[in-house]
Amino acid sequence: MTDLTLPSLPFLLSPASPEPLLPRFPSTTALDADEAARVLLLWLDKVGNCPLSADTLQLSLQAARTTSSRLQTRLDALARERSRDDAEAGSHLQALALQLEIALHQGYKRLAMLRDRSGGGWLASSKPRVEALAQALDSAWQLQLYFTRHHAQLPAGFWLDCHQIYAHIAAKNWAQKTAGEPAITLAARYAAILLTGLIASNGMDQASLNAFIPLMQEEARHLQLLAATGELPEEGGFVFSSAGDTPPRFITDWPARKAPGPWWQLDLATLLDSLQARLQALPEPVSQIQLQLLLQLQQNWRHPARRRHRRRRRLESNKLRLLSSLPDCWAALAAEATAAAGEDTGAPELLVVDLSLSGVQLQGEGRLYHIQPGEVILISSKPRHWRCGIVRRINSHDAQTWYGIEYMGKQPQAVEIRPDNSLGTSWQQAIMLKASLRHSGCGLLLMAGRAFNTLRPFIVRHGAQEIAIQATRLLMQNTHYQLFEYKNQ
Repeated sequence: MTDLTLPSLPFLLSPASPEPLLPRFPSTTALDADEAARVLLLWLDKVGNCPLSADTLQLSLQAARTTSSRLQTRLDALARERSRDDAEAGSHLQALALQLEIALHQGYKRLAMLRDRSGGGWLASSKPRVEALAQALDSAWQLQLYFTRHHAQLPAGFWLDCHQIYAHIAAKNWAQKTAGEPAITLAARYAAILLTGLIASNGMDQASLNAFIPLMQEEARHLQLLAATGELPEEGGFVFSSAGDTPPRFITDWPARKAPGPWWQLDLATLLDSLQARLQALPEPVSQIQLQLLLQLQQNWRHPARRRHRRRRRLESNKLRLLSSLPDCWAALAAEATAAAGEDTGAPELLVVDLSLSGVQLQGEGRLYHIQPGEVILISSKPRHWRCGIVRRINSHDAQTWYGIEYMGKQPQAVEIRPDNSLGTSWQQAIMLKASLRHSGCGLLLMAGRAFNTLRPFIVRHGAQEIAIQATRLLMQNTHYQLFEYKNQ
């Protein structure tokens, strides 16, 4: 089996040298979460540097996984709490939680290599080696999901190791061997990792990710890997090199110079048919999260989104203020409408990295945990000049976070809205946006819930003025809100 990447733990953990013998498993219950994480990381580093048997290493990793899961829960909660006042402190806590996941994955990669090298002769059972490879793939997927939840960049070598582990599995003809409870094939485990790499997971909110995980556990077995022949379907396809450190990428034409192979192509036909069957079988009442997820996966895997506008890199250090969440944005707009001219809404400032006609990318220190993919935001470069948008993706790396934002509309105003001819219906907060040529001169309304129906009449109240409107076309929606066009009646 090819040696996998096993980098040492970063300097932020401790400069202390590991002891020559494996110490007793540390007690972390009486320690603060960050100190307990450091103790466990040092212990895992010692585990990796001690000449242990495979059985001892496996027991050590099982104990560390249980403790690590509890610590990560504590670290995540502390990071969210402290990042409100100190983004750097929150990022440091998140870094410790991520390092725990990396250290555990390193341990399971070591276990797989150790089992392989001590596998015995021709008559020896392959079961211990298969189980160790399954645990290495499970560990990789758990790391991938944990980093995805935190919108963090995967560590270097992650994809190369996954590809090399599966190449070893395929060479042994073990792809269809099962391990664990419930029994899942090694091929299905690898497929789940590949499929998670296909999605724009940095643009998924937590509810969608929670629905995605069990879906992949059930559907990954339908993915098929084909040796790339150099020909692609007319509409393009997802390909990857097992010698590269990258996930599958969608291409329409092969590059003039390809990286070393072998190259593989994903056959998603059976998987997409299964997703379509799930879509048609959704029980009533339909779960909006499940519906949105299935539609998103079908769209992303049949016709991946392509960039619509050229990005312009910003060399000067422009900054934008940012407010998030529909209720907070509405409250800020309503307050500014009645405030004196000199008063202004306080908001964090983020650096403009690049921009296009359809959106902007912002960069900030640390992680603003109250901002999630799918969140409605307001951005502005000067007081009372807000522009409304939606957070499409978030990426965190090395205590820096990038927020990809798509524009919705200009000149937002806080209004109240209720369906016309609906007795007893209370007023609901909404944001009215200026019409644009792209929307045929119609006005735009952004509101929470699922109120939209084509030609449904509404009453909009802005200050003392009330106007009758009619919804005409749904433009955008997620599990939290709808954006639609309207015309005056």
